[in-house]
Amino acid sequence: MKSSKAIRRHTRNSVIPLHPERRTSSDVAPHPVVIICHEAPDLARLIEAYIGRARMVLLPDLASATTLANSLRDNNIRILAILGFPGNPASIPFSFLHAEPDLNLV
Repeated sequence: MKSSKAIRRHTRNSVIPLHPERRTSSDVAPHPVVIICHEAPDLARLIEAYIGRARMVLLPDLASATTLANSLRDNNIRILAILGFPGNPASIPFSFLHAEPDLNLV
């Protein structure tokens, strides 16, 4: 019988252990997931570390984030979150300075 280290499944980009409890943060998932951020806040780093397969992209403004999001969707790459862009109602703000209540939701 093969050892657990020898039992692996091959993906296009990497080799991932079959046993989830033995995966490390360096293992790459077969389906990439992206977090688009205005800055590198603790929440985005926590999500990236917890999931282990998410890749964080830092962008300077909402226009470049929108362009990247459309390109990723066209290539079937999932977007986990768009975080911290002021003025974007779909973005999760990182401080109450950026947050503006949407009265339509009340």
